Amino acid sequence: MVDYGTFLSSIEENRDISLSLAYGVGFRQNQAQKCAEALKTNNVLVQLNINRSALGDNGSKSLADALKVNSTLTELSLRNNSIQHDGAHSLAEALRHNSTLTELDLGGNLIRDAGVAFFSE
Repeated sequence: MVDYGTFLSSIEENRDISLSLAYGVGFRQNQAQKCAEALKTNNVLVQLNINRSALGDNGSKSLADALKVNSTLTELSLRNNSIQHDGAHSLAEALRHNSTLTELDLGGNLIRDAGVAFFSE
């Protein structure tokens, strides 16, 4: 069983360690908000996998806010998280402010053509 509280604290507190991390099943919207706050100050996390966690648009919006200021994350996987139009819009907007993220995996979400179009603007 994953202790998400400890995980989130480690992201927030350990700003000077090199870390590549993969997480998934069970990570929910309230934890996404805490993770997003931690990502705003963490300057070493380079890879984060939050697949199959039912983040939805609200959780992805929280992460998008963090992406606007995070300068170390290079890979983010948000597969199968029920992200739709609004979440896609938030993430696309965040990418306009982020120059370090090189891989964003949104496979298996509910993003339709209009949502995908945000990424080409």
